Amino acid sequence: MSKKNSTPIKKSAGVLLLRENRGEILLLALVGRTSYDLPKGGIRDGESAFKAAKRELLEETGISEVSWDLMCETSFKVCYALRNNVVKEVTFFVASTTQSKVQVSDEHQSYKWLTLDEARICLPERFQEVVDWLENVFR
Repeated sequence: MSKKNSTPIKKSAGVLLLRENRGEILLLALVGRTSYDLPKGGIRDGESAFKAAKRELLEETGISEVSWDLMCETSFKVCYALRNNVVKEVTFFVASTTQSKVQVSDEHQSYKWLTLDEARICLPERFQEVVDWLENVFR
Protein backbone atom coordinates (compact mmCIF):
# COMPACT_ATOMS: atom_id res chain seq x y z
CA MET A 1 0.00 0.00 0.00
CA SER A 2 1.40 3.40 -0.97
CA LYS A 3 1.20 6.47 1.18
CA LYS A 4 -0.23 9.64 -0.33
CA ASN A 5 1.96 12.71 -0.25
CA SER A 6 0.58 14.92 2.52
CA THR A 7 2.65 18.01 1.74
CA PRO A 8 0.26 20.95 1.55
CA ILE A 9 0.23 22.92 -1.70
CA LYS A 10 -0.41 26.66 -1.77
CA LYS A 11 -1.65 27.73 -5.21
CA SER A 12 -0.81 31.18 -6.54
CA ALA A 13 -0.95 32.99 -9.86
CA GLY A 14 1.27 35.65 -11.34
CA VAL A 15 2.15 37.65 -14.40
CA LEU A 16 5.29 37.78 -16.46
CA LEU A 17 4.78 41.38 -17.54
CA LEU A 18 6.77 42.37 -20.59
CA ARG A 19 7.55 45.74 -22.13
CA GLU A 20 9.48 46.39 -25.30
CA ASN A 21 12.32 48.88 -25.10
CA ARG A 22 14.27 49.60 -28.28
CA GLY A 23 13.66 46.11 -29.60
CA GLU A 24 14.57 44.41 -26.35
CA ILE A 25 12.06 42.57 -24.17
CA LEU A 26 12.02 43.72 -20.54
CA LEU A 27 10.46 41.82 -17.63
CA LEU A 28 8.98 43.57 -14.59
CA ALA A 29 10.56 42.56 -11.28
CA LEU A 30 9.40 43.83 -7.91
CA VAL A 31 11.98 44.48 -5.24
CA GLY A 32 11.16 43.18 -1.78
CA ARG A 33 13.02 43.45 1.47
CA THR A 34 15.65 40.85 0.62
CA SER A 35 15.25 39.87 -3.03
CA TYR A 36 13.58 40.41 -6.38
CA ASP A 37 10.15 38.93 -6.99
CA LEU A 38 7.53 38.71 -9.72
CA PRO A 39 3.96 40.02 -9.47
CA LYS A 40 1.99 37.13 -7.98
CA GLY A 41 -0.31 36.13 -5.16
CA GLY A 42 -2.75 33.61 -3.76
CA ILE A 43 -5.77 32.32 -5.63
CA ARG A 44 -9.00 33.03 -3.76
CA ASP A 45 -11.80 30.48 -3.36
CA GLY A 46 -13.76 30.19 -6.59
CA GLU A 47 -11.23 32.32 -8.51
CA SER A 48 -9.47 31.02 -11.62
CA ALA A 49 -5.71 31.26 -11.85
CA PHE A 50 -6.03 33.72 -14.73
CA LYS A 51 -8.42 35.98 -12.81
CA ALA A 52 -6.13 35.86 -9.76
CA ALA A 53 -3.11 36.81 -11.90
CA LYS A 54 -4.95 39.82 -13.33
CA ARG A 55 -6.06 40.93 -9.86
CA GLU A 56 -2.61 40.51 -8.33
CA LEU A 57 -0.95 42.46 -11.14
CA LEU A 58 -3.24 45.44 -10.57
CA GLU A 59 -2.92 45.23 -6.77
CA GLU A 60 0.87 44.95 -6.74
CA THR A 61 1.78 47.29 -9.60
CA GLY A 62 -1.15 49.60 -10.29
CA ILE A 63 -0.76 48.76 -13.99
CA SER A 64 -4.11 48.54 -15.75
CA GLU A 65 -3.11 48.97 -19.40
CA VAL A 66 -2.28 45.35 -20.18
CA SER A 67 -2.54 43.26 -23.33
CA TRP A 68 -3.25 39.60 -22.71
CA ASP A 69 -3.38 38.63 -26.37
CA LEU A 70 0.27 37.52 -26.38
CA MET A 71 -0.39 34.17 -24.77
CA CYS A 72 -3.57 34.35 -22.79
CA GLU A 73 -4.05 30.62 -23.24
CA THR A 74 -0.45 29.75 -22.38
CA SER A 75 0.83 29.55 -18.85
CA PHE A 76 3.88 28.20 -17.07
CA LYS A 77 3.85 26.56 -13.64
CA VAL A 78 6.69 26.59 -11.18
CA CYS A 79 6.78 24.85 -7.79
CA TYR A 80 9.08 25.50 -4.86
CA ALA A 81 9.23 24.75 -1.15
CA LEU A 82 8.42 27.39 1.43
CA ARG A 83 9.97 27.45 4.88
CA ASN A 84 6.90 25.99 6.60
CA ASN A 85 7.04 22.66 4.70
CA VAL A 86 4.45 23.88 2.19
CA VAL A 87 4.92 23.65 -1.57
CA LYS A 88 4.00 26.77 -3.50
CA GLU A 89 2.70 26.25 -7.03
CA VAL A 90 2.60 29.44 -9.11
CA THR A 91 0.89 29.60 -12.49
CA PHE A 92 2.37 32.46 -14.52
CA PHE A 93 0.62 34.11 -17.46
CA VAL A 94 2.32 36.36 -20.01
CA ALA A 95 1.11 39.90 -20.69
CA SER A 96 2.53 43.07 -22.18
CA THR A 97 2.17 46.74 -21.41
CA THR A 98 3.30 50.07 -22.75
CA GLN A 99 3.33 51.56 -19.25
CA SER A 100 6.74 52.11 -17.74
CA LYS A 101 5.84 53.52 -14.35
CA VAL A 102 4.79 51.12 -11.60
CA GLN A 103 3.00 51.98 -8.38
CA VAL A 104 4.21 49.23 -6.05
CA SER A 105 2.05 47.97 -3.21
CA ASP A 106 3.08 47.91 0.44
CA GLU A 107 4.42 44.38 -0.10
CA HIS A 108 7.37 45.65 -2.13
CA GLN A 109 9.86 48.48 -1.92
CA SER A 110 10.48 49.30 -5.58
CA TYR A 111 10.56 47.82 -9.06
CA LYS A 112 12.90 47.37 -11.98
CA TRP A 113 12.47 46.47 -15.64
CA LEU A 114 15.03 43.76 -16.41
CA THR A 115 16.30 42.25 -19.63
CA LEU A 116 16.04 38.47 -19.64
CA ASP A 117 19.80 38.25 -19.02
CA GLU A 118 19.48 40.60 -16.02
CA ALA A 119 16.46 38.64 -14.78
CA ARG A 120 18.55 35.47 -14.82
CA ILE A 121 21.05 37.16 -12.49
CA CYS A 122 18.66 39.09 -10.22
CA LEU A 123 15.72 36.75 -9.70
CA PRO A 124 15.94 33.96 -7.11
CA GLU A 125 16.85 30.47 -8.29
CA ARG A 126 13.23 29.32 -8.01
CA PHE A 127 12.36 31.57 -10.98
CA GLN A 128 15.23 30.54 -13.28
CA GLU A 129 13.08 28.02 -15.15
CA VAL A 130 10.51 30.79 -15.75
CA VAL A 131 13.20 32.95 -17.37
CA ASP A 132 14.40 29.97 -19.44
CA TRP A 133 10.83 29.35 -20.62
CA LEU A 134 10.36 33.03 -21.57
CA GLU A 135 13.66 33.05 -23.43
CA ASN A 136 12.61 29.99 -25.47
CA VAL A 137 9.24 31.54 -26.27
CA PHE A 138 10.62 34.88 -27.49
CA ARG A 139 13.79 33.84 -29.31
